[in-house]
Amino acid sequence: MDLILIVMGVSGCGKSTYGRILAERLDLPFIDIDDFHSPAQMKKISFGHQPSEDEMYELLNTIAKKLVDYAADEGVVLACPAIKEKDRQLLGTYLANPPIFIYLKGNLETIQQQIEKRSGHFFPPELLTREFKILEEPENAVIVNLHPSLDFSDSVEGLLLELI
Repeated sequence: MDLILIVMGVSGCGKSTYGRILAERLDLPFIDIDDFHSPAQMKKISFGHQPSEDEMYELLNTIAKKLVDYAADEGVVLACPAIKEKDRQLLGTYLANPPIFIYLKGNLETIQQQIEKRSGHFFPPELLTREFKILEEPENAVIVNLHPSLDFSDSVEGLLLELI
């Protein structure tokens, strides 16, 4: 099938939730970058420390190689921040066809509100401001504009119409 969809955006925007719904509707596997962090890395993040450039490169390179296996099979939906262009480029490095990026775009206030409503989310809200500062918005992505009343299930239905 070769359908590699990467749901991207800053932390707290709903990548995992949106990605799971999308994967279910397309009957594709779903993977999350969070599943690739080591326990030590998750602990570090929970204390407000972002991975170093080298750690992120190693992690994204591992995922990029794994995407090749999914591309050879049925495809996959990946939830991954990919907030820098170099990260997006790296994720597509080994693929014959470029992945489709789905950018969950929202403003700081909307996403901060979403984070505050969550329980069990390991990403400290204070890091959100830092992510917005380093965010390089993608030029070639499907954009989903976030707002407080957005229903992800309805949005996925609209996205599927756009992709088909």
